[in-house]
Amino acid sequence: MSIPRLRLYGLEWHRRKSDAVRKAMIEPLAPWLDIEFVSWDGRTPPPYPQAGERVAFFQLPPPLYDPLWRETSLTWIPMNDFVASETYQDPAWWQALPAAWQLLAFSSEIERLSAGRSGVMSCRYFSKPDPSPPPTLSSTRVLYYWNRVGLVGPTFLEHICRRLSIERLLFRPDLDPGIPAERRYELPEQLGETQVELVPFYDDPAAYRKHISAATMLLAPRPVEGIGLVMVDALSQGQLLLAAPYPTATDYITAEKNGILLPASAAAEDPIPRDERPWWIQRPGFVVSEMEAWAAPEPANLKGLAEQARKDAQRGYQLWQEALPELAEFLQVPVVQPSPRAKTSGPEDSLVSICVPHLNSMPFTQERIDSIRNQSWQHWECIVLDSGSDDGSLECWQQAAEQDPRIHIHTRPKEGIYPAFNESIRLAQGEYLMIATADDTMHEHSVERMLRGLQQHPECGVCHTPVRVIDDKGQSIKDPRFWNPALYHLLGANAFQTHIRKAPFDALCFCLYGGMYVSVTQLMFRRSALKDEELFPNHYGSIGDFFFHILFTTSNDVLYLPEALGTWRWHEQQASSHHGGTTHHMRLNQMIQDAYPKLKKEHPKPCQQLPTHAPGQLCRTRALREAVHPTPPYLGRIRALLRTLMEYPTLLSTLRQCRVGKDLSIGIQEIPAVKKWLHDADAYALIQSLPPERD
Repeated sequence: MSIPRLRLYGLEWHRRKSDAVRKAMIEPLAPWLDIEFVSWDGRTPPPYPQAGERVAFFQLPPPLYDPLWRETSLTWIPMNDFVASETYQDPAWWQALPAAWQLLAFSSEIERLSAGRSGVMSCRYFSKPDPSPPPTLSSTRVLYYWNRVGLVGPTFLEHICRRLSIERLLFRPDLDPGIPAERRYELPEQLGETQVELVPFYDDPAAYRKHISAATMLLAPRPVEGIGLVMVDALSQGQLLLAAPYPTATDYITAEKNGILLPASAAAEDPIPRDERPWWIQRPGFVVSEMEAWAAPEPANLKGLAEQARKDAQRGYQLWQEALPELAEFLQVPVVQPSPRAKTSGPEDSLVSICVPHLNSMPFTQERIDSIRNQSWQHWECIVLDSGSDDGSLECWQQAAEQDPRIHIHTRPKEGIYPAFNESIRLAQGEYLMIATADDTMHEHSVERMLRGLQQHPECGVCHTPVRVIDDKGQSIKDPRFWNPALYHLLGANAFQTHIRKAPFDALCFCLYGGMYVSVTQLMFRRSALKDEELFPNHYGSIGDFFFHILFTTSNDVLYLPEALGTWRWHEQQASSHHGGTTHHMRLNQMIQDAYPKLKKEHPKPCQQLPTHAPGQLCRTRALREAVHPTPPYLGRIRALLRTLMEYPTLLSTLRQCRVGKDLSIGIQEIPAVKKWLHDADAYALIQSLPPERD
């Protein structure tokens, strides 16, 4: 009888550098599964499997936004160090995962995050116990610290060596890539009474085994581990383990019973910056405080801790072996054919108009052209409205039009970005419409997926998706200036699930929170919902789309798809790169005041519940902040402040509540008035009273 084959997708790193896949998956499951490891970078979805195949993903999540993969029965094996970034810390994200996906949890943190989901199996990996006698702490004490991310600094390390009477320290000075340089340090040959031996990064597993076998104690390499192979190997040898009090160490170590959990730095408890990287990579400081007082157990107790750790490791290995048949069966979920798609309300040949207002888009022109021509939905027209390009980019479009008759080029006098938006909309013939700014790109399935969404939900006037912000080289940007999709979840709409936000939900959020969309590139409009008299205004400058979005979402429901299908390129040549400052926020507030009468007329009841100062308050507060933040000369700062107060005298009450620093700057987190209106019972209840309809 042949052994079933499992295709396991994961990073090439796990083939070249890490033993995690081999030691925790391939070798122990060999009697039941033939695991084929396939390198995958997590970007382009791999080929869709055939019915009956078995598929799993190690570490990287499966192609979350691909429709076929979402319906595919598979197993995701997330590692705890991977999900330690803020992206994955919201349990709602886990609950929004497709029901067809099951999860294999190697740590209690994964169990916590996925609590309430069906199809979750928990297990703990343990190494085979070393048959040789355990190291004795009464002989030479050797501490092995394979320093990877700067868990502890030199002061605390010296403190540990002195407290535990360490005679030899095996130390790696070179940190992993991407770790803040402030954490790197060198050690002298002698650290107090401790002899220091440098350990280089090694590719040969034999070098690793040599060093770990020579140790009697192990200081964990990182604060948060995936499976924690180094820790588990040390426990199997009866070594005393020291680690930070975070998963996965806390799954194996109970403080003062079978190991030592070091005190965490207070900085590690600060709010996590929004970033895709885990917090221990973002912060410059050490995870364990350099100044934290720590009393080591009595010498007599150290031996007992190590002995108990070895017993626990032996028992854990026995449980791991007993769980392997069940684990193998869990992974053998076969791929089934996806269920029939919901029938759409639109024809299969619906025309989508892709409008490209254009002026001197080099060097991004060809990338934009390719992203349109490579769309999986073929029935589109591209309206290029050029306003006098002279950098060679128009010639690129003309050449593309010669090759593809779906591209139509029109020339108009240079009147501004929004007149170009409006004219291209009027030229469009499609039932659905997208505005594709000339320096941005889109996913190859962007048109098809947004179109299918609007066809399935004819009550919605626009389809909205997240947007990926990129730089001039196409690399993703994480910047607090850009709007954060977590706002939707704050307001009761799960940003990880498809949902519908009924009008005027988005319009109210624009007025209260200052913005719901970053760029028009993340939107597809139903052409019949666009009114000529309410298209993009030109008299507000380069941020007039803010006004348009308030008016449009006052009257139209919004379909949200949780996939970043478009990009927005941030570079110095674009007009929006110069936004900010007092004038910018005052202009946003003016647009809110101008659009609010329509909102109030069409939706009088919710608007009556709002405090009179609420619409535009965030923009006014930001204008005040910007007025006092600019650098000297102070005369200019004072003039800006007075001008702001003259425009908005109600801000005087806000100013009275501010804590002013020595440099006369006011941070937005220091303005109690912001918190007051943000958590105002009436305003918050209003937003909560407009919940989205779940898909």
